[in-house]
Amino acid sequence: MPDALFGKALVLAQQKNWYDGLQTLEKIPADSRTPAMAGVQKRLWVHYQADRADVLAHERRPTEAAAVLTQLQTQVGD
Repeated sequence: MPDALFGKALVLAQQKNWYDGLQTLEKIPADSRTPAMAGVQKRLWVHYQADRADVLAHERRPTEAAAVLTQLQTQVGD
């Protein structure tokens, strides 16, 4: 089952469907995730957060967008 979910998450990542890919990987228990799965999960999360900040900026909510980007930078580094 984890392999099927991982495959689905990879397809969603290729489609730039960050949120659904992330939600799919979250269905795999943390102790069952391989390093490759964890890497894809992090990549999906980073892209999702960046898209979220973009939406907030377009909604004229720059303070919230900046907060998301600050959290993102804190989590992944420079």
